[in-house]
Amino acid sequence: MLTVLGRCGIIDYSKSERIIKQPFPPNGAFVEVKIGLHFEIHSWDGSDIFTPENSLFVFITKRVKEIIENNKISNIEITCLNEYEFF
Repeated sequence: MLTVLGRCGIIDYSKSERIIKQPFPPNGAFVEVKIGLHFEIHSWDGSDIFTPENSLFVFITKRVKEIIENNKISNIEITCLNEYEFF
């Protein structure tokens, strides 16, 4: 079991880029997609594994990402915060 104690402030969805995209081709509807998750850096406690306030996301630092990849740990999906897409 992994318990995440690290914290940062709330996600500021207003800073996410907005684009129009056809996410489910072929002939799917075009929808607005938001890209990127942002939080105030000063709200982060500096932990390598942390979660934003009022969220179920778990964020990790590049250091943890490299440890996971170097040890070939599977059953995990890692997406950069600036590349995360949502509706």
